[in-house]
Amino acid sequence: MTKKTYYLSNLTWGLPMTLLGAVLALALLISGKRPSRYGGCFMFDLSIGGGFNLGLFCFVPKNSSARMKRHEFGHSVQNAIYGVAEVGIAIMSFVRYWYREIRLMFGFRNKTGYYDIWFERQANEYGEKYL
Repeated sequence: MTKKTYYLSNLTWGLPMTLLGAVLALALLISGKRPSRYGGCFMFDLSIGGGFNLGLFCFVPKNSSARMKRHEFGHSVQNAIYGVAEVGIAIMSFVRYWYREIRLMFGFRNKTGYYDIWFERQANEYGEKYL
């Protein structure tokens, strides 16, 4: 995927997620937060527990690892590829993340790794491939 295809896809086929990200990014810009460029996306370092992606905009914890940044960038590539369907992938990812976190809070061990499900593993692969 070329940069041109990446941006064109995120701004057409992947527009729903990119618009949500733009709204959140605008609010953060107004509040004084500044993004950095990472791959093709705009990366905001925030005081949050986990990272998430909304189209061309990635939101990660402060001082997050390069692995996490690559992973969230990989989700932006998924948005370019899957377009509107990425909304469903994002919901599944969100639910899965919090389900695992709640299990840990109550002392239950997670039986599978976080990246064992296809869309999380694929985000890692795309992050590696397209950076």
